[in-house]
Amino acid sequence: FIARKHGEEYDTLHPMLESILDETFGIPVYQEQVMQIAQVMAGYSLGEADLLRRAMGKKKKEEMDAQRIRFIEGAAKNDVGEAEANGIFDTLAKFAGYGFNKSHAAAYAFVAYQTAYLKANYPVEFMAASMNLDLNNSDKLTSFATEAKRMGIPILPPDVNVSKPRYSVEEVSTELTKDARKEIDGRAIRYGLAAMKNVGEQAMAAIVSERSANGTFGTVYDLGERVDPQALNKRMLENMVRGGALDCLNENRAQTLEAIPIILRASNEAKARKDSQVVSLFDEADLRAAMPPLPQVEPWQPMQRLAEEETAFGYYLTAHPLDLFADDLAAQAVQTAAQLITDVPQDEGRRGVVAGLIQETYERRTKRGKVFLNVRLTDQSGPYEVSFFGEHVEKVHALSFRRVPVVMNVSADVLPGGDRVSLTGRSIAALGEGEEGKGFSQCRIDCQAEDDVLTSLRARIDQLPDGAGHITLYLRTADEDEIELALPKTVALNASVRSALADIPGVEHAALV
Repeated sequence: FIARKHGEEYDTLHPMLESILDETFGIPVYQEQVMQIAQVMAGYSLGEADLLRRAMGKKKKEEMDAQRIRFIEGAAKNDVGEAEANGIFDTLAKFAGYGFNKSHAAAYAFVAYQTAYLKANYPVEFMAASMNLDLNNSDKLTSFATEAKRMGIPILPPDVNVSKPRYSVEEVSTELTKDARKEIDGRAIRYGLAAMKNVGEQAMAAIVSERSANGTFGTVYDLGERVDPQALNKRMLENMVRGGALDCLNENRAQTLEAIPIILRASNEAKARKDSQVVSLFDEADLRAAMPPLPQVEPWQPMQRLAEEETAFGYYLTAHPLDLFADDLAAQAVQTAAQLITDVPQDEGRRGVVAGLIQETYERRTKRGKVFLNVRLTDQSGPYEVSFFGEHVEKVHALSFRRVPVVMNVSADVLPGGDRVSLTGRSIAALGEGEEGKGFSQCRIDCQAEDDVLTSLRARIDQLPDGAGHITLYLRTADEDEIELALPKTVALNASVRSALADIPGVEHAALV
């Protein structure tokens, strides 16, 4: 259409249709044109032409077969041969997959142009507004977040001291947007508090209102005392913690989550004091100082931290669990599912390696009654599905119960119609365990020879299940000497274990052999 619009020569479907198709360069675009073609070429009445339009829209084979006979017979009366009439009918039927009536097409085109203009010239504002329109639709928010990432737009996590109830545009350091297009530099999307699951926009607006009136919150207890308890509840606070909205008050999310009952008690006690109008012997500062200390709780490991975020958002925001296994993914030449699907030639399938976290499995049966699984997974590009047949079904079930990242060899095939690609699993294994599920035999850890580092390492290694893997520490002293220390305990080693050990402060590198 565009090539013809810019001067490429073309022929209309038939000389008698030139006056109908000239305005759209010989291509049927509007539903009215289908009806006119049926009238002019096949002698349809207006009523019959409308029935043809409906039949093409519904794509019902019986109706289409009857309409084809009627069209060919009518065209024959105008000296149009059967083969030519068949070809024109096929063209009209193909058109029905995308055609609108002219008034709708014009309105949609105008809106499409406006949104394309806004996305090109005001990309950060456009993406923030799009996310606000689907504030409670996690599937849509996932696709918007993926698109924002592709465009180089940072999405900053929710922050009870900064965020508004809805998504907003925020000025940031240009370092955050160094990979973005020029017009994006220095701006980012700040996650809206109300976009987290199970929090409620009215409650988040109450928090923002209190912050605007009396300044930012200093501690988790300060938040509890200043916000009306009617705007806070356990479930709401839990998701705010999981999503990182309270990190500005306490970075240890596990600790804050454990303290929620104390925070709610502080909120109720503060309201009771205000309502009683009884003068206290202690001022507010003394009362805050008397609050019990937060419980001593180990911070979440990276995998759990991301899993809790996914609970709060419905998708992975700050990172994806697979990001923790970058070395393993690179070693196996893993693509994202979106990359593989995009690269599939339109006329043949191809194979590739993808990874993901299993979200759900759906048991199905083939026409012959054999069981297969449709598996919904997620990777850095978003959700996708893979079908598994035969001997792979039981292995998928076992891995889904373990809730570990998986790596798969898949074939990608273009479905009939050419507009969708299906993925079929050829093998599946836990990421880092190899095709046969065997673990690694050695783990090398390079770290600083400091007491707190060694204490944290010992605590985490003691929690690991027994296995055949050996751990060797390479300790760097203050004098830059290196001490090699082989640990007596043997454990089950895999990529998840490596990631958990590498995350300990003071550990410089952890590698599996």
